[in-house]
Amino acid sequence: MNIYVGNLSPSVSDEDLNGLFSEHGNVSSAKVIRDNYTQTSRGFGFVEMPGQTEAQKAIDTLNSHELKGNAIHAYAILKTGLTGDAALEKSLRDHVGHEMGPIAKPETITFVDSLPKTRSGKSRVSHCRRV
Repeated sequence: MNIYVGNLSPSVSDEDLNGLFSEHGNVSSAKVIRDNYTQTSRGFGFVEMPGQTEAQKAIDTLNSHELKGNAIHAYAILKTGLTGDAALEKSLRDHVGHEMGPIAKPETITFVDSLPKTRSGKSRVSHCRRV
């Protein structure tokens, strides 16, 4: 099972993430995502655990667990069978909980906050960043 781990402290390394999740079962890989240019942590990472029950136990135990001063967030990444724009749009709609406008490019993740809606009833985009 693939696990998203968010709200990581800038000082958390791949080894820290691996060690934390290894306490709950076998870990195939653990990776903190870093900026391509500065190599600083982007505040999130991914852990892959082959055992479904071990992974779920780790998620339940470690969600809101404090690691190097930050309470981390751990969520299972569910495989939908969708790829590209369709997968991105579905995950965003699930996160936001309502309809939103079309997405420009599959490599751009758009975070939509609960800002006032436009006259047409669509949500306003508050933040965009390239992944």
